Amino acid sequence: MTERWVLNASPLIVLTRVGQEHLFHTLADEVVVPRAVAVEIEAGPADDPARQVIAGGYFAIVEAVPVPEVLAWDLGAGD
Repeated sequence: MTERWVLNASPLIVLTRVGQEHLFHTLADEVVVPRAVAVEIEAGPADDPARQVIAGGYFAIVEAVPVPEVLAWDLGAGD
């Protein structure tokens, strides 16, 4: 079974700050970042490691990852 991880900003920021972003690819078969998360990270400081990783194309950026069960939680756009 292929395991696909969808990253949000917090784990991406934390692991890139300690130079361990490779762990995502080690632990999952596919890793993607929703465009909204990429935009949030790109708004940060130019020297932010997460921003550099996003700009470098290390993770695939996807437009939307619809998960009906999660959408039913009605968390809003930022979560």
